Amino acid sequence: MKQILVVEDEAIIARDLQRSLGLLGYAVPATARSAAEALALLEASIPELILMDIGLKGDMDGIQLAHLVRSRWDIPVIFLTSYSDEQTVERAKATGPYGYLIKPFREGELRITIEVALHKHSLDSSLARRERWYSNTMDSIGDAIIATDSEERITYMNGVAENVTGWLRQDAEGKVLREVFRLLDERGQVLECPVGQALRKGFAVQLPANTQLLAKCGNGRDVDDSAAPIVDVQGETLGGVVVFRDITERKRLEARLSVAERMASIGTMAAGMAHEINNPLAAVLGNVSYALGGLTRVASQCTGEVQAVLREALEALADSEEAGSRIMRIIDDLKRLSRLERVDRELLDLPDVIDATMRVCEHQLRHCATVHRRYGTTPFVNAAESQLIQVLTNLLINAAQAIGQGKASQERIDVRTFSDDSGNAVIEVSDTGPGISKAELGRIFDPFYSSKPIGRGMGLGLSISHNIITSLDGEITVESTPGVGTTFRIVLPAAVAPEVFPALEFQETACAPSGSHRILVVDDEPVVRRLLKRLLASHEVVLESDGRAALALLNSGQRFDLIICDLMMPDFSGVDVHEAIAASHPEMLPKMIFLTGGAFSQASTDFIETVPNKVLTKPFAAGQLLAEVKLHLGD
Repeated sequence: MKQILVVEDEAIIARDLQRSLGLLGYAVPATARSAAEALALLEASIPELILMDIGLKGDMDGIQLAHLVRSRWDIPVIFLTSYSDEQTVERAKATGPYGYLIKPFREGELRITIEVALHKHSLDSSLARRERWYSNTMDSIGDAIIATDSEERITYMNGVAENVTGWLRQDAEGKVLREVFRLLDERGQVLECPVGQALRKGFAVQLPANTQLLAKCGNGRDVDDSAAPIVDVQGETLGGVVVFRDITERKRLEARLSVAERMASIGTMAAGMAHEINNPLAAVLGNVSYALGGLTRVASQCTGEVQAVLREALEALADSEEAGSRIMRIIDDLKRLSRLERVDRELLDLPDVIDATMRVCEHQLRHCATVHRRYGTTPFVNAAESQLIQVLTNLLINAAQAIGQGKASQERIDVRTFSDDSGNAVIEVSDTGPGISKAELGRIFDPFYSSKPIGRGMGLGLSISHNIITSLDGEITVESTPGVGTTFRIVLPAAVAPEVFPALEFQETACAPSGSHRILVVDDEPVVRRLLKRLLASHEVVLESDGRAALALLNSGQRFDLIICDLMMPDFSGVDVHEAIAASHPEMLPKMIFLTGGAFSQASTDFIETVPNKVLTKPFAAGQLLAEVKLHLGD
């Protein structure tokens, strides 16, 4: 049974209405004589409908009470009044009543008015629920949506559209779409509104690539969208709708990933170039060392002008050897920075790691600032050298880029090491650059965050550095004062110091093996083959440029006391030679020494890490090679 609240200040009329409504099948538990009584009853129980007298006595009449009821509850109101003047009717209309009965009225009129009001309220409630569902659905969609009428005036926009355009829904509704949805092409020229195109053409249209939306604040956002006409079942065009999304961050990510892919390709290429450089460099350094040894002996036996000329030549060769050794150190540092092999931790002395990093970065740093290194007492740390070099390289290059070029003598970068009170190893990298704002400091270690223009940085360096240091149970922090400079501090836990053994001293020319043995040299580089034959001149040396040819010699019955084999060779690599010898001549496996100018494939890296044989890295010292040969031959 539907409950109805009667609000009537005349007691006789109220009782009569209560009796009539009961006969009509409605429940009227109570009546109210004033606005205060009505509000009290509403707080206790919500009826399905209110019959409201307009002329209530007291501080609030029926129309004022209806306004209050409408603002707090969803209850249909029917006015009962003897007033029919225009002013009263207009006041009553503003409350959105569901009926207006002029006293006196018949019982049938009352029933019809109530039933129509209840039915209309039911329809309105259903429509409101559907509208709320529709609005919530539109707000839950990840895309921005703006709807217009046929004159391109905005009738609806969801929350995402508010965020992207910077316009609030209530401010945008009623405005022409082009005032809120301002589009520019990649040249900065204003584009035609897509809804206008869709309404004119009668079908959906797409925006051209690289379109920007000019937000209310004036900032440009990259967007991707489509617009379509809204057509009813009769085919009449009611308006248009544009659906779009902000792809600014996606485009930034795509650009940075593109840079990352190029950098990865460069890293792979650099590894291959290091291998190609190391092969001729091994021949250069080996031959220089060989010539130094020979000329030194000759010079000691000469006098006068000949000896002076020879000593000048020896100095030139020594300078060449030093320059070649510098190239070797740089390549070695680059290999350690970008090597493909698995990252294993080892005991490291921080000054050695910093010095290796400086050799990698020195060329770029010297154009931006003078670098000062101050090494205090620090414990050894347990870390992967390549990872620490990567972290320090990021910090040093960032400092150099922040300072810029042109005033190297006026700017400085300080790198210092010390131990904190807890015995941890600490590295500080400070610069005199422009500093970092407080807003940027909070995001400095976030992935893909960068204050640099696209192409100058991927926004990954500091994030990767943070992950590396954290994985080592360490901590990296930053302090900065705009206009003064920035300091990055790395704290790493101490490791147990390694036991120190005396270093082996290799004499470049004093380790020539005694006695004659048969040695097979397999290397695809002619200069390296000739170098090895020259260094091993006291032995019978057989040279082969191809792994298959070397195997053919073994299969023909020839025997060798030692096999020196290059690892990276085309067609048939040192790994392939090792596998073939293991299958057909396993007794020769302990007699193999491998040479490599750098491993730039995972298979080669895995082989180097697992093979028990000695692996010499090109360029190698002549004395080092001769010592290994002597050790293997048992001389």
